[in-house]
Amino acid sequence: MSTSITHAVPFIVRGDLRSETGYARAARALTNLVARFPDIAVFGIDLHPNPADCGGNFAHMLIDESQMWQVVRQSTQTPIVLHYTGIDDFVQVPGAVNIGAFYWETDTLVHQRHWPLRLAGMDRIWAPTSFLGTYARASGFTGDVTVVPWPHEFPDQAPAVRPGALESIQALYFGRSGPSGRFQTQTVSLRKIRSEARNLFVSVQSLAPRKGLPILLREWRNHIDDPSCQDILVLRLAFRHAHGINAAPAEHFEAILKTIGFDGVDPRIAIIHDHLPDPQLSALYGACDSYVSASYGEGFGGPIIEAISAHRPVIAPRHTGIADLLPTDHPLTVNSVRKCVGLKGNVSAYPYSSSWYLPLPGEIAGRLRDFAAMDASRRAAVVRKARQHAIDFCSSWRLIAILGDEIARIRAPALPPMATQPAQEPAMLS
Repeated sequence: MSTSITHAVPFIVRGDLRSETGYARAARALTNLVARFPDIAVFGIDLHPNPADCGGNFAHMLIDESQMWQVVRQSTQTPIVLHYTGIDDFVQVPGAVNIGAFYWETDTLVHQRHWPLRLAGMDRIWAPTSFLGTYARASGFTGDVTVVPWPHEFPDQAPAVRPGALESIQALYFGRSGPSGRFQTQTVSLRKIRSEARNLFVSVQSLAPRKGLPILLREWRNHIDDPSCQDILVLRLAFRHAHGINAAPAEHFEAILKTIGFDGVDPRIAIIHDHLPDPQLSALYGACDSYVSASYGEGFGGPIIEAISAHRPVIAPRHTGIADLLPTDHPLTVNSVRKCVGLKGNVSAYPYSSSWYLPLPGEIAGRLRDFAAMDASRRAAVVRKARQHAIDFCSSWRLIAILGDEIARIRAPALPPMATQPAQEPAMLS
């Protein structure tokens, strides 16, 4: 390995770096900003390489764990190691400043799996949201905690949506069930769906229980009870890295619809079960009138910010990590109730005693109606306020300021602390 970095500060990021998960996309965005600072040499350790999913471009030198130790030994500066991973993968690197950054979706503390001990091995926590900063403190972490969000870009103008881009996105549309009890399905382009919808709502979903798909569908069922409704819901079912749909998506989703009570009605729902690369994902956001979330808990809420970046109003709750993303008086907020409940089919990492925020009955359907009643000027005002709030929280220019303060503290700890964004303190955790 080259020793040309001995006089720079090695910045080594460990985590999922090359996939299209939210973790990986956030790690790449943050690392790219760190690389802008002078005298910083960036390296990456890809902990989850998957030959079937390495489409993300990590723009810096990739090394393995053994090479990391070589970098640490050779450097004349104290290295920085950012563990952008789950807490399970926090590993203290002696001789380096260890920074932990993680996502977690429930406020229930995990005392198993050695999480408090792994957190204690970190010198600092870069919490993507204030919710996670509070979680780290409640788990016993006593070091410095700074809110360092997933950086995003917020263009002044909404992205132009080309008809060709919409034509290239194919969705499976579900129509009214026939005498056989089977729903009528057809594969159509997003362009056609857009042309036939009065209001086009989009939600990035999966079968992970905390995403709230059954509640979203039940509320949608209530929304379309009005015979004059011409709205359509498009679900991007992101199944690459979450609870997956089976090899026959039409039959699988049809079974879900029947459990919700869509028999005999036109669901007015289309699903996209293929992966969408970034250009098509941007086109999907650009084509919709509003984004909808029914989530019970988020560490951040990437699709919400992506929709806001695309100048689209968002119907969503304000809890857990999402609380930082939307203004407190956001008119399309979905009110929720906090409940300690075990979610059937949840991954084993979540304790059965986890607390989740369940949307109150009628809330999503009510916000769908509220949005449908808004005129263009009111919708634009909602977008402007949400965008400004998001820009102040997680725009790249805001993150450059936060990172500059953090790097200055790490490199010159004896200096007085510089101004930075404090971690907000939501309600105490149980």
